[in-house]
Amino acid sequence: MEHLTAKEKKDVYRLVHNFIRVNNYPTQSTAVLKCRDKVYNYKFNCYGYIFGFTGEQYDRFDDKYNWILGFSDEKYEKITSYEDRNIVEKMLKSDFKFLKLRLNLSDEQEKIEDGEIKFALYACDKDFHFVRQNADGTWSHKRGWIQEPETLDLDRRKGLPRVLKLHRNYELIGIYKAKMKYDKNLRLSKNHSYTKNLFKMIKPKPIARNDRVL
Repeated sequence: MEHLTAKEKKDVYRLVHNFIRVNNYPTQSTAVLKCRDKVYNYKFNCYGYIFGFTGEQYDRFDDKYNWILGFSDEKYEKITSYEDRNIVEKMLKSDFKFLKLRLNLSDEQEKIEDGEIKFALYACDKDFHFVRQNADGTWSHKRGWIQEPETLDLDRRKGLPRVLKLHRNYELIGIYKAKMKYDKNLRLSKNHSYTKNLFKMIKPKPIARNDRVL
């Protein structure tokens, strides 16, 4: 993603905005919605998975638009070490700022309201990982670029584990929610253009609780 031009980055974000604009949240199931072919599972990683796009939408990103965390801010493009766990959250906040979505802290027990996504962020020394909560309360994720999404086998009474054991031990950085709502007149990309004028996006209202807004 670091090889994309400024214009290409804007194109990627426009696509993301488009899909958020037309999709329903929270995502209902573990599987990629409306996935006609398993090849779509090779189009996105754990970060893209938390947004619950359809298979056809993932396909629109094409191979050159692999969407990875932190590409919105050039200072994060060459980050390869996450010994400082705060850096991963800073990258997350940076991306959501560019997406014009307000990120809120959450916890294991908080329910997902209509129009929201909820996810957990983990990190180890050389990697990070996202786990998404689905509308039915289950948690699921996607391991890298080639595996299919899968449901995590967790004890619901205990919520998410503090350490997620994949090929490395990932420590929990935080649990977050975001309201996936834009102005209905948000301009779409040239391939999905419903209006010619770009209107201001409505900032989602903070969740009605005592969370810190990031």
